[in-house]
Amino acid sequence: MPLVSMSAIAIVATLNGLIDMIMIARVIYGLADQGNLPRGLTKLNSATHTPILATAIGACAILVLALAVPLAGLADLTARLTLVFCLVNLALIVIKQRNEAPPSGSFICPRWVPFAGFVSSALFLAIGRLANPGSVTAAAPDPRRRCPPAVARSAPQGAPAAHNMHDAIAPAR
Repeated sequence: MPLVSMSAIAIVATLNGLIDMIMIARVIYGLADQGNLPRGLTKLNSATHTPILATAIGACAILVLALAVPLAGLADLTARLTLVFCLVNLALIVIKQRNEAPPSGSFICPRWVPFAGFVSSALFLAIGRLANPGSVTAAAPDPRRRCPPAVARSAPQGAPAAHNMHDAIAPAR
């Protein structure tokens, strides 16, 4: 892959990570502000006016998941959470169709927003299913998977043939 492409992917991934941390902090702050989490999470930094404790908790959660869960598992979890976004947007569509008066001070989005969110989330789920029908996402190759015959035959004369991808790649023990 060209260096420019990899650099662009790295920049987008980094920005996405920063946006996710900000989003997590705002969700924690909002839940605490509504009384669903401890009030201490609503404390804002006097200089930046950001919820520092909520941001730290969100960053720690991301760190724990990144260190404890393999990348393929995180990708699969992320894809499964896309289903949650799909359901949330579907719920918003139902709420909008009731034509009830929204509570005072609530954010009101145009009718097309939950439709666009539902369609895009469903599209991402469909693409993930088409890419790998056995899973929500295309997971990393299983090292226990059988080797293609060409790899199994490539063992030196007298050496045992590789029976799986891990044996074909791993150095001899």
